[in-house]
Amino acid sequence: GVVTGVIPGLDTITYTLYGHQTATKIIRVLGTAGLGTISGSHSVCAGSTIALSTTIPGGTWNSSGAGIATVSASGVVTGVSPGNDTVFYTVAGTCGTGTVPYGISVVTSPVAGTLSGPTSVCTSATISLASTATGGTWSASNSSATVAGGVVSGVTAGTDTIFYSVTNVCGSTVASAVISINPIPVAGAISGSSSVCVGSTTTLSATVAGGIWSLSSSSIASVAGGVVSALSAGTDTVFYMVTNVCGSAIAHFIVTVIPMPVAGTIAGASSICAGSTTTFTTSISGGTWTVSNTAATVSGGIVTGISAGTDTIFYTVTNTCGSATDGAIITINPLPVAGTVSGSSTICVGSTTTLSATVSGGVWSVSSSSIASVSGGVVTALSAGTDTVFYTVTSICGSAEARSVINIIPMPFAGTISGSTGICAGSTTTLTATGSGGVWSVSSSAIASVSGGVVVALSAGVDTVFYNVTNSCGTASAHIIVTITPLPVAGTVSGATNVCVGSSDTLTTSTVGGVWLSSNPALATISTGIMTGVSTGADTIWYIVSNSCGNDTAFTPITILDAPTAGSIAGPGNVCVGSSITLSSSTTGGTWSSSSSRVTLSGGTINGISAGSATITYTVVNICGAANVTRVISIDPLPDAGTITGTDTICEATTTTMTDPASGGSWNSSNSAIATVAATGLVTGVSAGSVNISYSATNTCGTLSALSPLQVKALADCPNEIKIISSDANTELTISPNPNTGIFVIEVPSRNSDVLISITDAAGKTVKTLNISNINQLKVPMDMTKVAAGVYMVRVEVDGRVWRKKIVVM
Repeated sequence: GVVTGVIPGLDTITYTLYGHQTATKIIRVLGTAGLGTISGSHSVCAGSTIALSTTIPGGTWNSSGAGIATVSASGVVTGVSPGNDTVFYTVAGTCGTGTVPYGISVVTSPVAGTLSGPTSVCTSATISLASTATGGTWSASNSSATVAGGVVSGVTAGTDTIFYSVTNVCGSTVASAVISINPIPVAGAISGSSSVCVGSTTTLSATVAGGIWSLSSSSIASVAGGVVSALSAGTDTVFYMVTNVCGSAIAHFIVTVIPMPVAGTIAGASSICAGSTTTFTTSISGGTWTVSNTAATVSGGIVTGISAGTDTIFYTVTNTCGSATDGAIITINPLPVAGTVSGSSTICVGSTTTLSATVSGGVWSVSSSSIASVSGGVVTALSAGTDTVFYTVTSICGSAEARSVINIIPMPFAGTISGSTGICAGSTTTLTATGSGGVWSVSSSAIASVSGGVVVALSAGVDTVFYNVTNSCGTASAHIIVTITPLPVAGTVSGATNVCVGSSDTLTTSTVGGVWLSSNPALATISTGIMTGVSTGADTIWYIVSNSCGNDTAFTPITILDAPTAGSIAGPGNVCVGSSITLSSSTTGGTWSSSSSRVTLSGGTINGISAGSATITYTVVNICGAANVTRVISIDPLPDAGTITGTDTICEATTTTMTDPASGGSWNSSNSAIATVAATGLVTGVSAGSVNISYSATNTCGTLSALSPLQVKALADCPNEIKIISSDANTELTISPNPNTGIFVIEVPSRNSDVLISITDAAGKTVKTLNISNINQLKVPMDMTKVAAGVYMVRVEVDGRVWRKKIVVM
């Protein structure tokens, strides 16, 4: 019965008689001294007070005695002078005496000091202010200026007040300074005319008043009050400067002084022939050339005579200040005119023709005296060819010439025809004639045709080719006889294009008299149109017809085939439902088929549809027969995980059973620290949290899992319950945790039995009863929210046996 204190706290001492009758007593184990804790402010202003409190009453208060702070018997601290002090609280208890220290800081009222520094600042500039005090904060009264760390930045023109505030627990004080924000000078913009003529003036204006006008060059212009006077040609810059305490601003404006125009003096010829040109010059550039009438034209100083007469050439120089012009007279002389020559343009060799001119006074001549001659307009033809007859009229502006081209035609000459007189049908031969300029023709257009001496043989027979030369002086003719021989024709080959090894087939042709050949007798042979297969491959059969005009061939390609073979099938022997496998054959060109709809085929790709088996056939067919090979494929089903049924929420230390219609699978918990699951589906809550309970089924086609989310609630989240757990392994009644706030777990020493539970208070009054039939891993609610904190007796009766235990509700 001797109780020894180990650590501070509450404990229950239990006395048990006969194994089930008990008496209990709650014991508080104290520390060496119940000192508690001090609460309250750690700072106080000099001359002010603060109140401290403690969680353990009955102690005494005192200070360190440094004269910085005092403390009354009730814990009221008075600030005496600035500094740090310590207040002590002493408690005497049954286990000894202890003291708790508590630090106190005594603070004086704040002092902002005075501000020093400039009293004005320009916009976009800064100044620095300083205070005789430290630890304060800077601020501005409006947005005309900003301040940071004592640096004041001008924002907009005006005034602003800068504040320096010092604050502590005893209050705040403020120092201030008024600052003027001056604007940066602005010169604005200059407007007005940007050009002026020499000797004239123009007035400029500025958008800002109070400035001073000036120029970059006093030799080009002068300025007074914005009035610019042009002195000499050139470019000058006008400046307008505005000045204040924050500096100067300058606007500028470029003015161009334009000189008065000068045309200079024109120099050039005084006369020109019509149709000719002459160049006029001037001492001044940049002007424009014009004429007074249409007798001449001018462009860039180049004068062109148009018609006889006189004209005046003008040169004008113009600018914004006016125009200046100089002029010169020019005479345009007419060109000589030869008129036109008329008469016959064709004459035979040895004949004459007379030409006439529309203008008199000219001279006749010819370009070639060996072809023709002319006298007084009479032309005599000397030899075949072309000659030009000229009629020339001359004046001071040159000579004019009229001309007429005369064609002297020779008497026609056909000569003789030479060339091959034998030709194959469909071919050509070229004939030549010693005469020139003739026309070719034939006596029969059905047998041959001719063009430019080239004879085209159309059909077998005999034809006459003529060569006729004709001109205005008559016609001459020559002829030659040609013979056309027909071409050989092989016709077309028809019949089978395939033949099996060891077999024969017959080919035919539309013509006779030809010879049959095989391009590769090792593959196939042919005789009088009968072809025989020797070995597999591709061959060509030819039919050749010949005559004096050459050879003609007809052919047909053939394939020599052997009996087909299906080879062997390679690939997996089973496929899962919903999956695919690919089979292959050692031969190509075959087709795949299945004996069952449990699979579908795409070439050699097998797609599993439903469980079972199917026979896959690979068939190769040609004209020599058919061959096939088979393979039995097993279609395996996918695993079935079923669907989990059961609760989605349990509490710690409780269980629930999950079920699944599928068999042969395994149960699993995603986090066994939250909940565990047995092979039977029995789930036990371990700790609060979320977890997934899964049931997995596995076969050769993989693993499939069904999931059921489960929330495990903490005991604190299962409020106002007494949880009843039965266990055959326990022979005593246990209640835990005890004491607590009202959530208890009672473990009874038997299962599958009726249980009667009653709870009474310290006065013996029953506050709760519960009758449970056939207990087996139950969680039974029992509302304890209306039960006051204290000590209660729990009575549990199972199978006629009674257990009693005290519980403490805190």
